[in-house]
Amino acid sequence: MTADSTDEELRTAFSELNLPAEPELPFDWGLWKTETLRRVPSHRPVPPWNVGWAAAALALVVVLVVALPLARRLETLGRSSPRLVWAGGSLTDLTMLSPSVGWAIPQYQGLVLTTHAGLGHFKPVSQFPVAGSGTFVTSILNARDAFIAFAPSSPETDVVIVAGTNDGGRRWFQVRLRTPVQNRRRSGMSVAAPTMVWRSPTHGYVLVFENGRTMRRDAWLYETRDGGRHWHRINTPRDIRGIGLSAGHQLLALLPGVQLEVSADNGRHWRNVPLPAVGGIRAASILWGPWFFRGQATGILVARVGTGGVVMTTKDGGAVWTAGHIFHNLPSSVVLFALNDQRWWVYAQSVSSTEAERAQFWETPDGGIQWRQLSVRPFETLLQRGTATAATLDFVSPELGYMNWMAGSHAILFRTNDGGLSWQRLPSFSHRPASQKRP
Repeated sequence: MTADSTDEELRTAFSELNLPAEPELPFDWGLWKTETLRRVPSHRPVPPWNVGWAAAALALVVVLVVALPLARRLETLGRSSPRLVWAGGSLTDLTMLSPSVGWAIPQYQGLVLTTHAGLGHFKPVSQFPVAGSGTFVTSILNARDAFIAFAPSSPETDVVIVAGTNDGGRRWFQVRLRTPVQNRRRSGMSVAAPTMVWRSPTHGYVLVFENGRTMRRDAWLYETRDGGRHWHRINTPRDIRGIGLSAGHQLLALLPGVQLEVSADNGRHWRNVPLPAVGGIRAASILWGPWFFRGQATGILVARVGTGGVVMTTKDGGAVWTAGHIFHNLPSSVVLFALNDQRWWVYAQSVSSTEAERAQFWETPDGGIQWRQLSVRPFETLLQRGTATAATLDFVSPELGYMNWMAGSHAILFRTNDGGLSWQRLPSFSHRPASQKRP
């Protein structure tokens, strides 16, 4: 038997065997991956020591160069957004319309700022609408409408600029009022409060003074009925010092001393209004006012009678005044704020060493019938300086209020959360990101 025949016989015999078919063995890829990845080598290679130090140094560089500046940037863009506070007291004007809505103009920074989230969240909405140096007053009517009367400081000017906005300060328009001083000695113009009053966002008045070299200053009263786009001059009492508005079409003109004149025909005719005597003593001057609730005939003023001060009120637009509470030895610098026809605050401060009392602070909850004296201790440090005075007093609710003090060119702001019983001095910041604090 040869080898070939032997192999052939074996193949034939194997093929004749009755063997079962081979089973199919499926392959599970998912199980294979799980079992394979789970098998981790027990010994990993250790990198050289210098590689670890290099990685740590690189991580430190990334933190210093990238992460910290990015965190500061996110801080200024996020919850710590730019805030308005008072760098060097450089706050020219602050008006809070409610606990959340307000306007502010920081002095020397050329900005107009607004907030809709409270005092700590002011943001710039535009540049100050008038360029150059000068004096100005603001009139904030609501969250959208505001006006500024600006008199350039140049002694050669005879123009006063009125700027207005109707969209919350984003866009401003300007109107130039050319005054009669152009036809006479060019002495420049000045604007000093109270000089701008408004019946509505469309109907208002601005009082412009000549900045003359004598005690007597000529003044001119202008009226607009289209929101400040066009102005015309109306008849003005001679030597007028201030202007007020009451309900209807009555205008009040404040003259030197204790003189008041009232016009019921929009300035065409004026008549003198006497103030009542108190205890046989006639008023010597008007310390504050007259001020009227918008759209009402009710008004308030504070008059000097003897060494005291008397609150006087009117219910008919200023034609007749009634004497009320007497503040004995009332200092002569008076600031009054009326939240409504019932809740009023009066702060008075001495302007000379001859006055008997340095400061008084009063509050009434019932329209001047009863008065409660408040403490002036929170302002004791400023009072001791002798050069700081309370410029504005403003309440946005019966509890929340602000008092803005001027010390030279600096402004200092206080806030109360309990109706004036206690005051907290607000910290001094500037309008810059919180991460860029003053040294």
